[in-house]
Amino acid sequence: MGQVKKKRRKKKVDPHHMKPTTAKHVREQTADSMWLLPHIQGIDTALTGRWVWWYERLMDGELADHQIPQIDLRPQPSTQNSTNYEARFKDVVGSGPDIKKQFINVINRARLEGVELRTLLDWFLFGLEPPGTLERPKLPDAVEVMLYQEGTQALCRMMGIPGDWAADIMCELIDGGKTGTAWFPTPGSLTQAMTQMTIMSDKDVRAKSVNDPCFGTGVMLLYASNHCLDLSGQDIDPLMVRWCKLQGYLFAPWMVYGDKTRIKEIRENRAKNAAKQLRKKKRRPPPKRAKLKRKS
Repeated sequence: MGQVKKKRRKKKVDPHHMKPTTAKHVREQTADSMWLLPHIQGIDTALTGRWVWWYERLMDGELADHQIPQIDLRPQPSTQNSTNYEARFKDVVGSGPDIKKQFINVINRARLEGVELRTLLDWFLFGLEPPGTLERPKLPDAVEVMLYQEGTQALCRMMGIPGDWAADIMCELIDGGKTGTAWFPTPGSLTQAMTQMTIMSDKDVRAKSVNDPCFGTGVMLLYASNHCLDLSGQDIDPLMVRWCKLQGYLFAPWMVYGDKTRIKEIRENRAKNAAKQLRKKKRRPPPKRAKLKRKS
């Protein structure tokens, strides 16, 4: 009787480089900072063109008549079925399992290996931030392969449906939306209404500065990015800061990249605001000192 030949199991193929994906290969591809940025920029070029537009404005040093590329932010992006992508989104981003479930599955599997969410986000941010900003986190081999294959795919697919993905994911993870620093997600529909009331006008507000003192996942800055470029903010929760930066790289590059003072209109607007604050300070009367009555 002839011997039965055993079928060889095929190795998983890396969708980015079409090579067998091993831990060694992943470490080689992700060894340098900003390794992920070209992938994000390539997808953005085919979808919104925001990264190319921002590079051009930084090089020109002025805004002139160039209008900000708009993105259609969805109040709850995870509720949008991936089968409803526009044809160009499917061609570039691809299709697959439910995006939110895919990314949450990656987070939970990493936790089983002892990798916290902060460290996981730092791994992605290392691939986006300029050199010297972050150190590359050391993760188990299996986790690195998973993040490189499934995690980056989920991030790239998020770009096809712009929105506050971080809030959707965090609400699922923490069951109700509250963290130790009392973070509650602001609904996208409410944020859109606030943006319309405070920012949108007939005037040119592209150089206007917008600061969110407790930005959370950055949803207010994302909606403001359709109108203004000089975006900034702060938050007490380091995890929220990581989420905000990650979403900035995906949807609004002027939130996180480049020296905005290179643009003439932004410099002029900042100087105007500084002069206005100085005039207010000069007009403000000095505080009155309370007179102490001496006891007789």
